[in-house]
Amino acid sequence: MYDAVIIGGGPAGLATAIMLAQLGHRACVLTQAAATTDKIGESLSPTANPILQQLGVWARFLAGQHRPCFGNQSSWGGPQLDAYDFINDPNGHGWHLDRRLFEQQLKERATALGVAWRAPATLTQALLIDPQSTAAYWQPRQLVCPPPRRAPVV
Repeated sequence: MYDAVIIGGGPAGLATAIMLAQLGHRACVLTQAAATTDKIGESLSPTANPILQQLGVWARFLAGQHRPCFGNQSSWGGPQLDAYDFINDPNGHGWHLDRRLFEQQLKERATALGVAWRAPATLTQALLIDPQSTAAYWQPRQLVCPPPRRAPVV
């Protein structure tokens, strides 16, 4: 039995699985098949640097092909473009990500910590079940759903 089943194998789901495993919990990640196309415009702000260290992927991350990012501009919900300068950030600079490599690095860390991985998987229905039932195959203590980008959990 798993302590938690995480729905989604992207960075949020993998980071959740890693943190749970580091705390001694048994976790399983359910995800769709791996992406076959690159994701454009992926970046991390400097606030991610200590999180990557805490997850135990910092050395692997630095050895990857991610490029430094010293600031960004974004527009959320309107025409105004907001600029963020990372030059004076106490955590250093941010990163332009190779997203597939980043997810692979997180997956390798999660696997090394004993996180189970089920792919391809599609959650079509989530039900509360009787813990005494012998008919249920997935009886985690917690069901974790990082915020989806494309599709809600049905």
